[in-house]
Amino acid sequence: MKIHCKYTGVKGFVTVYNDAVRYAYMITAEAKRRLKILEHWKNHGLQSAIDAFEVSERTLWDWKGRLDKGGGKLVLLATRKIFCLKLILTLSAIYIFMHRGSVC
Repeated sequence: MKIHCKYTGVKGFVTVYNDAVRYAYMITAEAKRRLKILEHWKNHGLQSAIDAFEVSERTLWDWKGRLDKGGGKLVLLATRKIFCLKLILTLSAIYIFMHRGSVC
């Protein structure tokens, strides 16, 4: 039995797929740093975290809200640049999927 891939011949699909897999669970050094700051806040208090890491109270609450809303996923502490990149990759994959039968 011959195995057939329905994406054979779809220009750019493999590149988009590889990029999407690579960035799907990207935990950056910045996300790890932000988690460290949140843990410091939890253990030592708000004023200590503000003084030690020079971040505002509003920023701490924003990071905590993102982490709580996302169920503790560190990816959500990444910079917004990563979110935009993921969105572009997802939309590219959807576009390629929708237009795979048409001729460009």
